Amino acid sequence: MMMRLRNFLFMAILFSLVAPLSAQNEPIKLNNPSFMDIAHRGGNDFNRGPRGWQDCGAFNETPPDVQPNPSIAFKGEDVAFFGVTLPAQDGPTYMGMVVRDNDTQEAVGQRLSAPLEGGKCYEMSLHLARSKTYLSGSNLRDSSGEPIMVDFTKAIKIRIYGGNSYCQKTELLGETPLVNNTKWKKYELRFEPTTNHRFILIQAFYKTPTLFPYNGNVLVDNLSDIVPIPCDKKSEPLAVVETPKKEEPKEKEPVVAVVPPKNNQPQGGVKEPIKPVKKEKIIKELNSGSAKAGKVIKLQRLVFGMDQADINPDSHDELDEIVEYLKLNTGYKVEIRGHTNDRCDDSFCNKLSKERAESVANYLKEQGISSARLEAVGYGKTKPIASNRYSAGRKKNQRVEIKLKKI
Repeated sequence: MMMRLRNFLFMAILFSLVAPLSAQNEPIKLNNPSFMDIAHRGGNDFNRGPRGWQDCGAFNETPPDVQPNPSIAFKGEDVAFFGVTLPAQDGPTYMGMVVRDNDTQEAVGQRLSAPLEGGKCYEMSLHLARSKTYLSGSNLRDSSGEPIMVDFTKAIKIRIYGGNSYCQKTELLGETPLVNNTKWKKYELRFEPTTNHRFILIQAFYKTPTLFPYNGNVLVDNLSDIVPIPCDKKSEPLAVVETPKKEEPKEKEPVVAVVPPKNNQPQGGVKEPIKPVKKEKIIKELNSGSAKAGKVIKLQRLVFGMDQADINPDSHDELDEIVEYLKLNTGYKVEIRGHTNDRCDDSFCNKLSKERAESVANYLKEQGISSARLEAVGYGKTKPIASNRYSAGRKKNQRVEIKLKKI
């Protein structure tokens, strides 16, 4: 009898020691990893995200959508949800997420079936795509007060955070590259938490570094279990299927030149010639007599591509006024000063601000201004004129200025 009791106690102790170890190596399962639900728009009648997930987006913004529309997902009512028509990768539905140009991003979170442990390594996979069309209302309003529809088509990425409560972002565990593929592609992530986490958060995010927030979308489906792996396991490529074909560039619409009538030609039987309308100056300082040595002029309409130094052609009118002024005032030269906000590291900010200033200098030179009268300087993020805490301040800091100097 005593022998049996000893054997029982020995086995109980052994099981108590082994069971936690085996449990630690079990996959961590997610609740509703394929976002199966009634297809619905986030907000309106469904003021929530997909079932099993907590909405963690910005206050006063709608939660993620369950896509695609019912006619595709369930062969039911033909209601288009923002023009998203890609069939699900797994099951009938998936999650559609957006980021917005007002610096808000959609996110969802849930409690894990077992905690992520600090110092251990894990991997998981998810299927992602970008919808070619994602029409949604913006913060802009038309004359009747209705939201203006905007296409959220730019490429974004997914970030995954660990935390210890819903929507808490204690630690960034991993992120994908920009999702530009318009068909489903499997992405694999590997992460090594530095501390324990009971919750996971999935967030849509911009291209980084993010100089200006923009409107973009990503579709998310078929998340795998989170699987413990040896920390010395070799990393696999993030994207594990074929590279998507490059989309053909859209054909530019022809520009129609409107030639104003000559003053000596009567129009529509009117005997008096039509007088040309005097074009109003964009840069008021150049017209007011206040443009003197030391004057710093912020270019208000200068537009560049995202994280690029290429000047948008719409900005040429403002630069042409600088050209005209310098041709009439030959005793002046200019220092072209590029600035950024704080959404990038020092080296990137310095490089981008200098390249943008040089792009302006090159344009002025092409219009006949001597290079001896042009100096391009990049100040990066060292001279903010507003707080970088809010998007409005960051937009003010992201600028190019012209400083007049005497020769």
